[in-house]
Amino acid sequence: ALARASPGGRRAAPGSGKTHIAAKIIQELNRPALFLCESLDLVDQTREKFKGLLSVPIGEISGREQTLEPVTITMVPSLASAFNLSRENEKDSRVLDENKERVRLAVQNCEVLIYDEAHHAQAPIASRLLQAEFKRTGFRLGLTATPDWIEDSEKNMILEANLGFRAHRISLQKLVGYGRAVPAVVSLVRLPAKKYIDKREFDAKVSAIARSEKISKKEAGELARKQLVNVAIAKNYNDIYEDYIVKNPYRHAVIKKFVENLVSKGLTVAVVVKRILHGEILHDLIPTSTWVHGKSSKEDREDAFNNLRTGRIKVLITTLMKEAIDVPSLSGLVIAAGGKSEIEAIQRLRNLRSSSNKNCGYILDFNDEAPALWRHSLQRTKLLEEQEVFEFEKFNIWEIVTREEVESISNRMAEIL
Repeated sequence: ALARASPGGRRAAPGSGKTHIAAKIIQELNRPALFLCESLDLVDQTREKFKGLLSVPIGEISGREQTLEPVTITMVPSLASAFNLSRENEKDSRVLDENKERVRLAVQNCEVLIYDEAHHAQAPIASRLLQAEFKRTGFRLGLTATPDWIEDSEKNMILEANLGFRAHRISLQKLVGYGRAVPAVVSLVRLPAKKYIDKREFDAKVSAIARSEKISKKEAGELARKQLVNVAIAKNYNDIYEDYIVKNPYRHAVIKKFVENLVSKGLTVAVVVKRILHGEILHDLIPTSTWVHGKSSKEDREDAFNNLRTGRIKVLITTLMKEAIDVPSLSGLVIAAGGKSEIEAIQRLRNLRSSSNKNCGYILDFNDEAPALWRHSLQRTKLLEEQEVFEFEKFNIWEIVTREEVESISNRMAEIL
């Protein structure tokens, strides 16, 4: 049986029904349980599912509510607040002073703990809570869709100390075989390469030109820029990311074409970004899209994902898919954000969930040709290849879009930036 009185972790691919697994274990153990989530959106999602799966009252410990029931859903920041470990500005998670002692007792007397997205259990505050406060917890279960927990062996050891050894694994390949997930076609598009020069190196070059040509630094700077063909100036990785990912008209032209193609077939698409400016640019370029992010109101976030689930909107651009947001109807996924995190990448495969009238998913990613970013794209591709349920199609950018389309995107970006 899955439910047993010893610590353990279960790695289950996205869409494997981790919440259903947790509910079944809670039923079998029939003891008060704490269920740990990573965000308020996931608290709401889990609570709604538990209401349909369990016949006991569901409590919540967060910044908006502190009710203890036979099954209580909470977040690490809320428990940290009860133990005075959290920052003052965490309004969504802050526990009222008059309720802190009651919450502390609930933690210290907890018999059953289930940690969703358990790869986060190696973080310092989570570790402090799990090691110092859950001393009487006889049953600990970690659930995650992260490949091999995480890539850092030291952090793996911390995870095992906090939750126990990995006990079960449900692969994406198995889920496809069970009919719980669908395979996907991955389109990998190679973008034009771009080189970058460090700003300090560029400034030194300008100074050298100014001295040798006996001209002003302003004139030397203009001359130096003319000598740089397809080379941009960057102080650090963030500058490269903003130039090559956030403000790249080539990338945006491909994304726009991919999204419009899927929408023309009646499919729903999520475009994943990390930065607000990136989302704002793509929202302007794809007028039919809906755009939500971490600073959007709770109502706007809920409406966006509910409308995506029901098909009322076809395109969602968001920063909110780092963890597993449950949208079984989703058919297309654009990894617009790039980046190296395989934890985030595997979570974004939620679009592989099976649903009525869906027998295939579609993923767009890029072979980025820029410092650091090229390694990140290789890591993402390797992760996708390891799933063994994807068909890969590789394209040069000019097989997807025309130069006129890129120029049009570039002109529009010049107007809005």
